Amino acid sequence: MTSLGLGNIWRFPYLCAEYGGAAFVVVYLLAIVFVVNIGNQCEICMGKFSRRGVIGAFTAIGRRRIWRICGIIILCLNVVVLVYYNVIISWVVRYFFTSFSGAVWQAASPQAFFDVFIDSPQVIFWAVLVNAIAFGVCWFGIVNGVEKAAKVMGPVLFLVILALVMKTLTLPGVGKGLEYYLVPDWSYLFRYDTWMQAIGQALWSGCFGWGIMTAMGSYMKKGEDTFSTITQAGLLDGAISWLVGLAIIPATVVFNVPLNSGSSLSFLVLPEMFKTMAYGQIYMVLFYGALALSGLGAAIGCLEAILTPLIEEWGFSRKQVISAVFVLWNLAAIPSCLSKNTLDWLDQTIGTYGIDLGGLFILIFVGWAWGADRVRRNVLNYGAVIPVGRWWNVLVKYIAPGFIVFASYGFFKAWLLPSVPASIAWTFIIGIAVLNLVIIYSAIKYPVPQDIDDVSLKTPLPSDKLKV
Repeated sequence: MTSLGLGNIWRFPYLCAEYGGAAFVVVYLLAIVFVVNIGNQCEICMGKFSRRGVIGAFTAIGRRRIWRICGIIILCLNVVVLVYYNVIISWVVRYFFTSFSGAVWQAASPQAFFDVFIDSPQVIFWAVLVNAIAFGVCWFGIVNGVEKAAKVMGPVLFLVILALVMKTLTLPGVGKGLEYYLVPDWSYLFRYDTWMQAIGQALWSGCFGWGIMTAMGSYMKKGEDTFSTITQAGLLDGAISWLVGLAIIPATVVFNVPLNSGSSLSFLVLPEMFKTMAYGQIYMVLFYGALALSGLGAAIGCLEAILTPLIEEWGFSRKQVISAVFVLWNLAAIPSCLSKNTLDWLDQTIGTYGIDLGGLFILIFVGWAWGADRVRRNVLNYGAVIPVGRWWNVLVKYIAPGFIVFASYGFFKAWLLPSVPASIAWTFIIGIAVLNLVIIYSAIKYPVPQDIDDVSLKTPLPSDKLKV
């Protein structure tokens, strides 16, 4: 969720390890280039043009109720992801405090330490602590201070990752792990779950489909070069994920940690690595401290993206919203605190497919309702050093949605139908299909009015009434 954070260090390694290693990386990088970069440019354009959050942007530009519904769905998906995301941050905070005593090394094994922790009610305490910090920062208005601190700790985290890479490359017997991570087994490219997970991870770590980039775009300078800014950020995110994978996945093989360990993988492998390093305890303190601060910074940014529409759209005061959401947030987090299976299920459904759905809404809206060429000429190229050509239209309208549709098919075939009763699964599939057909119909039949192009980026959008 940030250039270097939980999306790269916690989520990428466990999915890459389980779903193909180097083959997973190939699909992931393709998705970064052809889906995430393009999609985030669309989101930024929506926010930059409307100067509003995700619901307000859909509403102000689209001017139809269906688009407002899309914005609300994306906001709800963001809430669900962030609820369990903060639980993961609580794991990191717990490991940060225990790294001072080396408690993880005093246990029978990192697996034993993790199991005792994850199966105890103390997870609720740490989750409430994380939520209290995040909401407290928003309450007292010190968001900028935390974000600056997270940026300072970012280089520290990066340096520790480099040290971990160097250590991994010198581990005895690392060759087999390096082969799995660097040499693709092309048979994985013929598996739907590889594509589903890799594309979902690209959207997850790249923040596309959450509405976060729309909120960020609303604060961007109007003359800032959107295309180059987002492209550089996306490529950096992909490169960092690859580097983190190089540190963790070969070491997973060396330390005989199962590749299908799931969301606990990094918490099992990293303590083993720090234990073998000179000054490993110092590295561990710096690593978990920097990762916790980075995760909190990202969580606070996402929280602001959630609070803003609630304040903008429904007229609540900021402190009313923060108070109410904080209580509901902690209640919603309890199932993920008490059951890792629940957290994993949420991550596989909402974290993998839900975000894909949000991304598809945005691409259909920008590509077909607003019009990719109109957006490219009037918004994307506004302030661009090198104007973007018409090839961008093809990516927005066909290529990027095609990736997501294929990933969705993989989700239905490889995960939903085998794991959910058929009646429920098919009801869900038909419902999603009908919703998307309605959205596509609305985009083509009722495009964004041409007069919106007359509104300059230098002036606010008119607040027209919604049409059904």
